[in-house]
Amino acid sequence: LKAAKETKPDLYRACLLAAFSTLRRGEIVCLTRDDITGNILHVSKDMVQDEHGQWVTKNLPKEEASVRDVPLPQWIVDEMPEGRLVNYTPQGITREFIATLDKLDIPHFRFHDLRKFSVSMMHHKGVSMASIQKLGGWANMDTPQKIYISSLADENEKEMKAYLEYAEGMKI
Repeated sequence: LKAAKETKPDLYRACLLAAFSTLRRGEIVCLTRDDITGNILHVSKDMVQDEHGQWVTKNLPKEEASVRDVPLPQWIVDEMPEGRLVNYTPQGITREFIATLDKLDIPHFRFHDLRKFSVSMMHHKGVSMASIQKLGGWANMDTPQKIYISSLADENEKEMKAYLEYAEGMKI
């Protein structure tokens, strides 16, 4: 994040929105400062490729779970400029993200994994799965639960290893 903030502010803001508010690339690139009221981000649009491969913005159907209001930490709101929040297409976010990982010699992971990070962090801090489902725009709880469970499995393995090392030292 620090490197992106210093050299690629649009990528920095895209990463913040994915990692702290569960947003998808297509949602992030449609946002403007007018979509923020106080510290609430209103998500109602998505950018997709049409049948000719051109990027177009579409309004999400109001009955779709993806239309939602997402609270943001004030420090993230303060990072957002007037006008468009991020000047990329969804594909542009991916391209810049990979280029930044390469430049910093960080092993590759998907930009979408920042959304998974957000889910795991929220659950770790006690946010209910029902709230996470609503904030993430999922129609049901299956997806966020699978994300959290896979993250939890990695954490459980580390915790058990630490416990076993501790317990080994207690042998009488």
